[in-house]
Amino acid sequence: MLHRFGFAIVLSLTIFAVASCGNGSGRTGSSEAAVKSISVSPGSATILMGKQQQFSATATYSDGSTKSAPAGLTWSSSNTAVATVDGSGLATGVAPGNATILAAVGAVNGASSTKVQTVLATLDRSTDVAGPDKNNNGVRDDIDQVIAGFGLTAGQAKALTQFAAALQVAILSSPDKNSAYSNAVELHRGQECVFSQLSADSTKYTRQIKAFTLNTQPRVMAFLDFSHNASGAVYPQPTGTLCK
Repeated sequence: MLHRFGFAIVLSLTIFAVASCGNGSGRTGSSEAAVKSISVSPGSATILMGKQQQFSATATYSDGSTKSAPAGLTWSSSNTAVATVDGSGLATGVAPGNATILAAVGAVNGASSTKVQTVLATLDRSTDVAGPDKNNNGVRDDIDQVIAGFGLTAGQAKALTQFAAALQVAILSSPDKNSAYSNAVELHRGQECVFSQLSADSTKYTRQIKAFTLNTQPRVMAFLDFSHNASGAVYPQPTGTLCK
């Protein structure tokens, strides 16, 4: 039996700021002073997946002087599928997972860390299997939000939407073996479409969409009924256009 609690996907980003010895233009103190440490602000933050958080870095030098956003400061992400960051330190939570955000001035010298939590808006847990679909695209509205929050290209998001719509049809309209067979073919087509757009990352995204879609006991039971009706058949490789 499923526990009834809202889904919250936590993205833990360990954000390291690193800097090297060097001069900081616009600061007071000796021009020979070296970078002693780097601090990153804010110290912690919670953002919605797909939303943004601005970070800043301040260098402290060996002579005690400080400089915000020292010259030559660069930002980068170790895993852009999880989080991205631009040249100004503006980070975007893309998907659940772990990433390291790096702020650097030349080689490594000082380090500071801060923690970011990326949370997903509460998933629909209404008692009916279908759930709300205000735009009538065949996908629950909260699943639309999940896909938008991944920060993918338009083509990649469209492929995931196709897969989500096929999954939704499968749990809503598979009362017998014939309908389940047809729905399984389309679900397979949706999976292949996602693979054509996301390659090795496709399984990660389709698993998340499946987990988010089947988030209540009635929805899980509907999927089990579909799987039962679809079992035992031989399914050919999808032909023709994979992505609609």
